[in-house]
Amino acid sequence: MRKYLLPKEGNFYKANLHSHSTLSDGKFTPEELKELYKKQGYSIFAYTDHDVFIPHHELTDENFLALAGFEAEFFIKRGDPAKKTCHICFIAKSPDMDIQPCYNEKDIIIGNSTNYIGKIKYDENT
Repeated sequence: MRKYLLPKEGNFYKANLHSHSTLSDGKFTPEELKELYKKQGYSIFAYTDHDVFIPHHELTDENFLALAGFEAEFFIKRGDPAKKTCHICFIAKSPDMDIQPCYNEKDIIIGNSTNYIGKIKYDENT
């Protein structure tokens, strides 16, 4: 008897749930990533750049869902980020989420992330 992880029938989507664009340390812009992945049959793509939560909802269309997310770094030992570091990816539960949790301007250090600090929305009361 053969066991299946997924049902034999249904709607299935090819997805990438972790990526980096030129907004942090990636090689391609968000728009270029959409086109590259669509050509490979992907219909869901999470933009999870280091440290910056900047939604790309304008890239969503009838055949492509652009999920908003970001990757945060948590350092156990400052001064040596190659060691004792934890990376966690976050993806927004709903498309109207545009406030970045876990925001700390001092911890934005990866790639081009520092260039986008002004585009981050955060709760000034936390």
